[in-house]
Amino acid sequence: MRSIFVALAAALVALGTGLAQAQPITLKVHSFSGPQAPDQQRHLFPWAEKINEAAGGKMKVEVYTNMQLGGKPADLPQQLEDGVVDIILHLPGFSPGRFPGLEGTELPFTNVGVSGVRARRSSSGRRSG
Repeated sequence: MRSIFVALAAALVALGTGLAQAQPITLKVHSFSGPQAPDQQRHLFPWAEKINEAAGGKMKVEVYTNMQLGGKPADLPQQLEDGVVDIILHLPGFSPGRFPGLEGTELPFTNVGVSGVRARRSSSGRRSG
């Protein structure tokens, strides 16, 4: 996941270097979480800071938390489609039926993480390493 963000940042910076005389690009990120939430503190804010630093003033990422730009979490995809924002932090469960390919990721026990994988390996006799 981290490499995706770094690749996006590099692509956007490369795009910005071709527009030397153009106005700085501003990307609006809209999120349902509060500013103190772990997903904001550990991922979104540091990612935005890295992009802002790497862009050298040619691009700026503005993060709006707590639905500051209005609407409900279910409205985030429509805001993205309408061009109100450029990036959203969204969960498929907020918009049932809109992202059917992702709905399986929210079923119980389908995303157990690394600790769950290690526990299954050690119970089956395989190395958990």
